[in-house]
Amino acid sequence: MFRRLLVVFAVLAATLVGAAPASASAGTVTQTVHFSSMDPFLAFIPCSPLAGFIQVDEDNGNGVLHFAANSNGFWITGTYEGHILIRPATNVVFVVGKPPTWDLDNSGTRPSAQGHVADWFGESLNRTVVVDHDTVNAQATTSTGQAVRFHAVGHIQSVPNTFPPVVTHQFMTATCS
Repeated sequence: MFRRLLVVFAVLAATLVGAAPASASAGTVTQTVHFSSMDPFLAFIPCSPLAGFIQVDEDNGNGVLHFAANSNGFWITGTYEGHILIRPATNVVFVVGKPPTWDLDNSGTRPSAQGHVADWFGESLNRTVVVDHDTVNAQATTSTGQAVRFHAVGHIQSVPNTFPPVVTHQFMTATCS
């Protein structure tokens, strides 16, 4: 999710910089972006043979991002549906303020998988609250031939303009079969 949000922020920043003169007179700036793949990102699956940190590649699909920004804040929502490739990750490093780093785990102790995924994700930031949320549904077949279904819902709410972020509410639910 965090890698995805970095991509979203980069696109939003470019959009807002290009639209700054219009936003002064229009009040609200909106933008819609279509895409077919995303950069690989790190995720965690708590269950199934894929359990642990994974690198997720989503490509050959249909995605759309919607942005809106005004003097009260900005809002981003997106969807993606398409192919997913899941590979085990190792040597995962988290440093506050930087994207995580990792290596692909080619040891063969954990399987990889590929299949179909549908994501919904978004962020809202205004003067009083920041909310990140996402829902993921995936069906894949592992490199050992096992069918895996995965459903996750995540939500993080925090106070804006605090570093490190002050989280006021969060949850993550995940089910695998």
